[in-house]
Amino acid sequence: MGGGGGGGGGGGGGLNVVQCKMLMSTITEKTLLWFSGILDDHITFFPQFSKMFKEQFSSKKVDPPWLHDLFDVKQREGELLKEYLNRFCAILVRL
Repeated sequence: MGGGGGGGGGGGGGLNVVQCKMLMSTITEKTLLWFSGILDDHITFFPQFSKMFKEQFSSKKVDPPWLHDLFDVKQREGELLKEYLNRFCAILVRL
């Protein structure tokens, strides 16, 4: 990851280098594997890396439902048929 260009609101090359070194001391093995797969000079400033990192590891990322998820939806004990159908349709709409 280049520490060069200070463009894109990164606050200058020196700050980018410090931010990247601080981050590298805190990441897990899984993250390190992802990071090592990024081509040299592909990322030139920290905000770009930050965006890629968030897209890759955000816990808010929701996988889309699959058709087989519909088969896992079962009516719960004591659940009204209308409530069950609402849950089923909510998953169906996301397909």
